[in-house]
Amino acid sequence: MEGAEPQQAGRCRAEEKGRWRGDAEEEIGDANEEVRDAEEEIGDANEKVGNAEEEIGDTNEEVRDVEKEVRDTNEKVIETNEEDEDSGRETTTTEEVGGQTVGSTKVDIASRILREST
Repeated sequence: MEGAEPQQAGRCRAEEKGRWRGDAEEEIGDANEEVRDAEEEIGDANEKVGNAEEEIGDTNEEVRDVEKEVRDTNEKVIETNEEDEDSGRETTTTEEVGGQTVGSTKVDIASRILREST
């Protein structure tokens, strides 16, 4: 009987080690699942960043287009002012608006050019 006890103790230790191993493998599986979930979240976040970068690029392109329009309009205003000065036309006038006499300046010429170009 004495020989049976060490065998039984060995089996108990082996069973205990097996349980530990099973528990450890389950924990590893859970950790791997958490890693996969985190990787998926990172992928989603990267996609959002990519979309935001694309929107920023589109907005920057729109800004460049508006800046070009402003430069073109400024160029037209300068040309018109130079033409008016060369022709001797008065670039400051007065007109009646709402019962008041107001001055009209080169800014009004720019407004006219903008209206004509749109």
